[in-house]
Amino acid sequence: MVLIKVIKNEWRRKNNTKNIKHLTMAKTFGTRIKKQQDTQFIGRSEHISFFKNNLKADDEPIPIFNIYGQGGVGKSYLSKHYKSLAEGQKCLTVYSDETLKSVLDWMASASEQCKHQKAELTDFDKRYKVFLQETKKLETDPEKPKGTFGGLMKNLTQGAIKEAKKLPGAELIGSFVNDEAVSSAVSEWAEFARKKLTNKDEVELVLDPIKVLTPLFWKDILRYADNHSFLCFLMDTFEETDAFLENWLLDLLNEKYGDILPHNILLVIAGRDPLSTNRWSAFSGLIHTISLEPFSLEEAHQFLLTHGITDEGVKSDIIKLSGCLPVLVDWLTQSALSGNKSVQDACDTAVERFLKWVADENQRNIALDAVLPRKLNQ
Repeated sequence: MVLIKVIKNEWRRKNNTKNIKHLTMAKTFGTRIKKQQDTQFIGRSEHISFFKNNLKADDEPIPIFNIYGQGGVGKSYLSKHYKSLAEGQKCLTVYSDETLKSVLDWMASASEQCKHQKAELTDFDKRYKVFLQETKKLETDPEKPKGTFGGLMKNLTQGAIKEAKKLPGAELIGSFVNDEAVSSAVSEWAEFARKKLTNKDEVELVLDPIKVLTPLFWKDILRYADNHSFLCFLMDTFEETDAFLENWLLDLLNEKYGDILPHNILLVIAGRDPLSTNRWSAFSGLIHTISLEPFSLEEAHQFLLTHGITDEGVKSDIIKLSGCLPVLVDWLTQSALSGNKSVQDACDTAVERFLKWVADENQRNIALDAVLPRKLNQ
């Protein structure tokens, strides 16, 4: 019996050792992949070096990076590379893009990402859960007044959101909606909520969730400030999310919610347009702007060689068709590597990429028609 027990223990020890080795190999392999991706990052060396140095700065590091440039120039790629660099310096990182449609969405997504990094936002999560529960009860209540925010919000288009204005009890509503109708809907919804919710705190939470949840979110974040060199929040595709995020960010920076931002916060804001000089003037000395341009010819050739494109004819076609725009260089390269007879086969995909933001079918057709003539009159 003793011999059998010894054999079992030895078997367990060996298998545990194997498991540990497998885990170590997996971690090392992931590190190799990241390293390879870093070496294949073409161009932007000046911007990458500046960001790396900023992560290591002991004295007054830059807290806001603003990346801007035309679609396809590589803003998302650079933002994600910054995220990878920040993670390498043990920063807490949060990444967001156009998939989020409100400040509440942003905070909920950020909380989930923090949780995966062992930084749970317990107070925020608890109140946000209550908000979701109480809102759902009100939305499914048969006595809910007709024509309130539930109905109006469903009819919002992307174009309307860009012209949006904030209102109590809702997240965003388009300016095309009649002011009197909106005011009436706000009043009806608020009266209904006060009638159904007996708890005063829950009434405030439902009617003005951003006001209630914002301080909780950032106070939870603040608890992890000393455990990380930076708390890095990367906001990509800002031309789509600025309608709801910009005012909120400016309110935070202007301490509308109190002095609750961590001292080592690092914001990376990437969009097609630079941040408004007028709106962000108070923080101009804290912002490092990065205007991204298409690849230079040298960078485009370097990219193609790095990815195994050596045929001079193919290289010439890719550079000519792409205009050295990084996203098109990449797509056309992948098309060539996949064995397509002509790199032009990838152009339809590129067109879809740039038109995906245009919701109106008529506008999409106009854009397609307008590319045919070399010159357009008014």
